[in-house]
Amino acid sequence: MIEVVEIGSSNLKIADGNYSAKYPRSAEFLEEGIPFIRANNFHNKTIIDDELYFISAEKHKELKKGHLKPRDVLITTRGNIGKVVIVPERHDDSNINAQIVLLRCNDGWHPEYLLYSLTSDFVVRQLPKLTTGTALKQLPVKNLKKLKIPLHPHPQQKKIAAI
Repeated sequence: MIEVVEIGSSNLKIADGNYSAKYPRSAEFLEEGIPFIRANNFHNKTIIDDELYFISAEKHKELKKGHLKPRDVLITTRGNIGKVVIVPERHDDSNINAQIVLLRCNDGWHPEYLLYSLTSDFVVRQLPKLTTGTALKQLPVKNLKKLKIPLHPHPQQKKIAAI
């Protein structure tokens, strides 16, 4: 029997992007530096580098919550909710904006399986009940953590992800 888990009760690392006073103002974006990933950089389950924004190394150090590692899974939580990508190697230590939450796989999770699960009908049907707001839809992290995902044994996750 397959266990169904709330992702907030699993051993996934869940971290949202940075906001508040530390959030970069438009004048702080640079021509080059540390990539600052936004939802419009999501395409076909990966990050595209068209229209990338950049922040300084100093600003990156201030924005501690959104530092990426390769194979992190990202999900949009504002506006177009539920778009997902896997972080490619070239975006090791990039940063994310406040519309994105990172899910870092630990033991028991395969990143491609998690990506697949987050786009499955089983998960997508849960999103409207967990979404708030009228003009701008949002999926607060506390609600995102309530998403239920079937947790297959790791070898089976690899097989499913390969399909």
